[in-house]
Amino acid sequence: MEFFSAPGMKEYKRIAGMNIGRVAIILVTRNGKKSPESRFALIVESARQYTIKMNELKFFYRSFRAKFPVEDDCTFCRFFPYEGVFELNPD
Repeated sequence: MEFFSAPGMKEYKRIAGMNIGRVAIILVTRNGKKSPESRFALIVESARQYTIKMNELKFFYRSFRAKFPVEDDCTFCRFFPYEGVFELNPD
């Protein structure tokens, strides 16, 4: 019996089922016309890690919005779980 299920756990379980228990969380940011787009991937291997990383990224998003209050094509911050199948190589 589960006592607590955070929002997003169904999503985590569905994606982890495709990737042997792993989920990639993608962070995409850009802060102005002169700045290139940055992409970062986090690999988590448990529901607990997933919840912790998503909460950390929510705080990152809040601080980004505080520094750059206007969101447009050149200034944005997005994070989301990657919903496809992926393979991890040892290198």
